[in-house]
Amino acid sequence: MDLFRIIVFTFIVHGTAFAQTGFIKGIIDDTLDFSDIKGTAYLTTNEPIFFEVDSTGKFFLDSLQPGQWNVVLEKPGYEPLMMTGVIVRAYKHTILDYLHLFPIGLKKKKSKRKR
Repeated sequence: MDLFRIIVFTFIVHGTAFAQTGFIKGIIDDTLDFSDIKGTAYLTTNEPIFFEVDSTGKFFLDSLQPGQWNVVLEKPGYEPLMMTGVIVRAYKHTILDYLHLFPIGLKKKKSKRKR
């Protein structure tokens, strides 16, 4: 009977820990060559998670601890794209889409307002 309790307890603990995770998925909305884009995601208390972007500009991170994550996308010759405070909730997908990388030195145009 004790072995049965240990097995059930182990299953419940592992199942609960896995079930309380979240996901980040994203897509870069550019006409870049996505092959050399590297990504890093981290909580302030954890080791970073390194990931790559696929050939269509998509990335997916699963089994993430809920909390506020920082996500960085980097490509040689481009400004790093830093996203801080990305909220990950248990059982939910956090979607980062319409992301853009800008070449180093390219100044973003400011919109002109009519007065």
